Amino acid sequence: MPALLLALDLERRGFSQSLDSDRQYQVEATSTSGQLTDVDLLGIHRWRLHLGAIVSYQCEVCA
Repeated sequence: MPALLLALDLERRGFSQSLDSDRQYQVEATSTSGQLTDVDLLGIHRWRLHLGAIVSYQCEVCA
């Protein structure tokens, strides 16, 4: 649950989340997001694999 809450919070704040060509989680600041906090960075480090799974998830019903 913490990883999902972090992903939703980053999205709400305007950060761009994606996977790179090696399927590694990436988060980038945008013009409206501000900067990542130390707490954000710790959470991203702790939950990076879960965040990658969240970002790559595609709902079959929604597609």
